Amino acid sequence: MKKDEAEQIKIAQWFNHRYKSIGIKYLRPVVAYELFLTLLQTKEQNKILDIACGPGQLLLQAKKNNLQCFGIDISEEAILLCKKRLPDATVIVANAEQIPFENNTFNYISCIGSLERFVNRNTALQEMKRVAKTDATFCFMVRNSNNSSWKFFKQYFKLQNKTGHQDAMNLNEWTSLFKQNNFDIQLITHDHWPLLRWKRWLSAGLLKIDYGKFQSAKKDITTSNEFIFILKNASNC
Repeated sequence: MKKDEAEQIKIAQWFNHRYKSIGIKYLRPVVAYELFLTLLQTKEQNKILDIACGPGQLLLQAKKNNLQCFGIDISEEAILLCKKRLPDATVIVANAEQIPFENNTFNYISCIGSLERFVNRNTALQEMKRVAKTDATFCFMVRNSNNSSWKFFKQYFKLQNKTGHQDAMNLNEWTSLFKQNNFDIQLITHDHWPLLRWKRWLSAGLLKIDYGKFQSAKKDITTSNEFIFILKNASNC
């Protein structure tokens, strides 16, 4: 067995255990995924593929928006949960480096909070481009290594999630990765969920929040907890 394959098996096992033990409790609520769909500017009946879809949080919101929903995840437990919650969606246990769909299939590709866990990011990005339509839009949320909480817990206390293969990068590094893979960057913003979570908690759930609306952006996003990238295929821009 190759080293990369062994690493991917470890990641799948880690997530299988996580979903068996705590289910979806650690994930943000389904409605919070509306932001990503808003940024993608989705249209009804178009096809979206969620890479590392987990138990289907984003796809559940996409279904409410009348999108055709597809997903892959390396975790069997995640896909079992996703199938129970979305029986009409096409969700498959698969590796992002070998996406089991035809070329030129999807209008939108999303990958939320998972690219930093991939063993071979370049291969996965090229696979995503392969299955995307020529004018498709991509949405990635990725971890920032320059964030204070990452530095404090992961670097100083050595609490890196090695088994889950979580490996953050800073804004310049993520930007370079996407450009090297021939993506055109349409937008970079910070993840709005930490602010929304506090608003919801402080109002005891009484505050009406538009989860698809931009929240007040930081002046300097380089220290954000996570970045959101909206991309196009550079060869079609």
